[in-house]
Amino acid sequence: MAEKREPGQQSGFRWWRDLPSWLQALTGVLGLLILVAGGGGAAVALHSHGSASRPKSSTGPSVRPSNRQSNGPTSDGRSTASVWSGPISISSAGDGIDFDSRPPASGSSNLEFNGSILYNGGNNANNSFQIATWTNSFTPNRDQCNTLVQDHPSSQQPAETGAGYCVLTGQGHTAYLQITDINSDVADGTLYANAIIWNAAGLAGSSAPITNPAYAIWWRSQISISYAGNGIDLDSKRPASGSNNLEFNGSILYNGGNNANNSFQIATWTNSFTPNRDQCNTWAQTHPSSQQPAETGAAYCIITGQGHTAYLQITNISPNVADGTAYANVTVWTP
Repeated sequence: MAEKREPGQQSGFRWWRDLPSWLQALTGVLGLLILVAGGGGAAVALHSHGSASRPKSSTGPSVRPSNRQSNGPTSDGRSTASVWSGPISISSAGDGIDFDSRPPASGSSNLEFNGSILYNGGNNANNSFQIATWTNSFTPNRDQCNTLVQDHPSSQQPAETGAGYCVLTGQGHTAYLQITDINSDVADGTLYANAIIWNAAGLAGSSAPITNPAYAIWWRSQISISYAGNGIDLDSKRPASGSNNLEFNGSILYNGGNNANNSFQIATWTNSFTPNRDQCNTWAQTHPSSQQPAETGAAYCIITGQGHTAYLQITNISPNVADGTAYANVTVWTP
């Protein structure tokens, strides 16, 4: 039975059925090619559009390393290194100490003490020595101390137990000094302190190097010194009688050298620990004397006629041996 159609309704494909078969085939192939080409273009367009509209990943502005040098302060490990630290003492009866020597000793630009004032005793007209009181509760580093003393320059400061001081030396080293005690009964007034000396001066990079010799033990031995003998010379190895003898008269250790230029010094070591070479050398130079009372158990720091540093501790005194004999242990360091 034929399909019934409403008036005006016609098949949309009737015209296609009426075409010759070869034309239908050709038209199909052409249509397929158009479809493929159009789809590829659409895909290309879609891909291009998607890429253009995708937000770019951002991690913020990139930082490019700068090769420009800063004009601000720079750190110089060599310039801020501590070259010496340790206990010192300065006596009103002595010549003061120079922080440009290592360890601190009497020199050309001394820090001196008159019993109440720390001051510079250097006679150099071009002397750049400065001292300022450190008023903060913490121990400064080199830069903090250097800045303070350049901002508050002075050639003297009142000395008080517990007070700290920043020093710029005659050769430009920076030092920090803190007073631990002041004893008015020792050598017309003696100040005891802990000191730190750094290896730089003024602005970073301007340095005046301190020599840093290696102090080795030259010899160590037990000795005895008799009143009936001629004493011993610590510049000989092993100790024997010589030109610059340490002698004992039964109660006093003293220098028996006759050399007018004799630099021999002896000082009683009053601390409870055994000193190293630097501590003993500083002690003898800041407590200079040619003699000391001899007591069992007492210890002494000595600078010999040829510049050796020695530490001597008396272990026994026998008054019945050779009119009096002192027995001791001695360590002598190289000059």
